[in-house]
Amino acid sequence: MPVNNRNNARNRKSPARTYARPGERRKNSPLPLIVIAACTLLAILLAIFLPRSCSGNDGAVPVSAVVVTPASTVPAATGVAQSASVAPTDTPTPVRTVDPYLVIRPVADEGYLPIFEKANIRENQICITVDDCFQGDNLNAILDLCEAYGAKITIFPIGKNTVRESLYEPLRRAYEMGMEFENHSYNHSAFYRLSAEDMAAEIYNANLALSSVLGVDYQMHFMRTRGGDNRYDLRTHQYLEKLGYYGMAHWSVDGSKSSTEQLANSLSPGQIYLFHTTDSDLELLSFFIPYAAAQGYEMLTFTEMFGYPDNEATEITTPLTERTPPEPDPYVYEYKTLSQSTSYIWDVTLLQVRLYELGFLQDTPDGVYGHNTFMAVGYFQLAAGIEATGVATPETQEILFSDDAPAATAAGTASPTPASSAGNVAASPTPVHTTAPRNTGPEPTVDLTLFD
Repeated sequence: MPVNNRNNARNRKSPARTYARPGERRKNSPLPLIVIAACTLLAILLAIFLPRSCSGNDGAVPVSAVVVTPASTVPAATGVAQSASVAPTDTPTPVRTVDPYLVIRPVADEGYLPIFEKANIRENQICITVDDCFQGDNLNAILDLCEAYGAKITIFPIGKNTVRESLYEPLRRAYEMGMEFENHSYNHSAFYRLSAEDMAAEIYNANLALSSVLGVDYQMHFMRTRGGDNRYDLRTHQYLEKLGYYGMAHWSVDGSKSSTEQLANSLSPGQIYLFHTTDSDLELLSFFIPYAAAQGYEMLTFTEMFGYPDNEATEITTPLTERTPPEPDPYVYEYKTLSQSTSYIWDVTLLQVRLYELGFLQDTPDGVYGHNTFMAVGYFQLAAGIEATGVATPETQEILFSDDAPAATAAGTASPTPASSAGNVAASPTPVHTTAPRNTGPEPTVDLTLFD
């Protein structure tokens, strides 16, 4: 075909062509280029935003549609708070499953117990939990409500509160009524700041104190740490498992922070409600317990809700005063990625102790991966010659806990100090790879102004 005829044929097939006015040459149309550019831009935008929008909650894992991923196939992460914010790519969101229960499992090696925050059931059943128990009269009033409406509750008393005389009668009454008691620690302490021995005493003595009041050897099986903060801490899980606990008890609705309208709207099967014995919570429960009963809801204990046997209560054969907590097993520190979304765990405390030893952190180690810890990790990474991100990756920790880890020697930083001197934090039992204070002698000066 001649060239001119070929061009004419192409023009006849083109749906978007322009024609020259008489006496002018036909010009190439810009429209095809515009269409191509627009399509390319659209493809780029879809590639960037579509995965994020499909994940829901700006990258947070939707509770209602999650599959269980074997721990061996997922990078390790612990202590990730439930939040709608986008998790860093190197700190995966905990795996959640709704079968058989709504459970949050930190993605890490074996050793974690389930964390119970809602039952996956269809029956009109809920669980009301009451924490702390500072006010004995109010606990009695709550028991009156339970008796009037056929409700069962689970009580999480602080151990030292149970031995207050004002609590004797209501606690014994609750026991006779078939209410359940679970562990809320003896002093309401933050376990992630305690030595293993002190953590064990917090758990064991809370149970012991209740047994002394009830006059029976009562065995608890669920743990609720202060504010639920410590629920992702592997060391705590390992000790609870040694004691025969079923798991961590969390909640799905914070009743103490709800209005009566919000409580009514939240009522649905499997919910776990958190209350206390304060005057305001007694007022809320005076509404909520009758309301739930009127809606046909059964109020169960924690063990009833999740299908476990009732807690054992046997005769005391060994004097309680002669008992001591079982010794915790040695905690094996493994290099899991730690960041600002990873707090309230022993691993972060150990990280901070080491940063304090080397002079990069001046604060007392507290188990909270805050801004100062973020900066300290960044400064250490600069000193170690790796990318300064403020995220304690396994690579960062491997260098940090090595015998030749660099120390901070720039003006204004703390002097290298043994871990045992880091505030009131005890460094025992020391983890694998961190068995003793390192020789933190003079090292090359680090310019700490570079990382901000």
